[in-house]
Amino acid sequence: MPLIVLAVGALVVGFFGIPRALSGANINVFEHWLEPVIADMRHEAPRVLTMPAVESRVENIQAEARAEHEPEPINPNEYVLMLLSLAIAAGGIFLGRSFYVNNPELPKQWAARLRPLYKLSFNKWYWDWLLDVKGVEAGKAINNGLWRVDATVVDGGVNGSAWFTRLWSRISGWWDKWVIDLAVNLAGWITQGSSFLLRAVQTGLWQNYALLFALGLFLILIYYVYPAVMYTIRSFTQR
Repeated sequence: MPLIVLAVGALVVGFFGIPRALSGANINVFEHWLEPVIADMRHEAPRVLTMPAVESRVENIQAEARAEHEPEPINPNEYVLMLLSLAIAAGGIFLGRSFYVNNPELPKQWAARLRPLYKLSFNKWYWDWLLDVKGVEAGKAINNGLWRVDATVVDGGVNGSAWFTRLWSRISGWWDKWVIDLAVNLAGWITQGSSFLLRAVQTGLWQNYALLFALGLFLILIYYVYPAVMYTIRSFTQR
């Protein structure tokens, strides 16, 4: 179907661009089709113009206006190119009929004789192979490389920072729980435990205070007298 559409277009579209060399009139609808969207630099006026330049510019505009109304001369090369294109088309039709209608064995024979050219033409100059196979493979390789960069570098950096943040939060939580909080709680426990002893001693009775005072003096006396007592005992035992 695409070849049929192209064939119909090749046969019909030429009638919309018949040159003036054949028709005698300018009926080529495609000749000036793109003029509205193409800037004509010939009409761009310079920024600073002297009087001779202005006069030359006016003369050029007048000449262009006259040229637009006057028919362009027909170039003989147009006829040569027309005949050449028709000859090539007729030769192609003749060869196609000779090869595929009159003598169907000729294509196989010439394909065997011109094997490299036939193979190159049969594979469409390997353009499809280069574009569809190698081009797609190269595109896939580039995409895979970019994906690896994104997965290892970009995502790796993001995931690595998230992992480091979670690890640091766990270490910080462990340090806060078992070091900071434990130190604060230990200080509270020590204060609470010592408060029981101090409250037990602070009874408010002077008899207890006197007893503690006497007990303290006794301990101090033993601390200082103990060496002399032990020395005296050792001296008696050594005799």
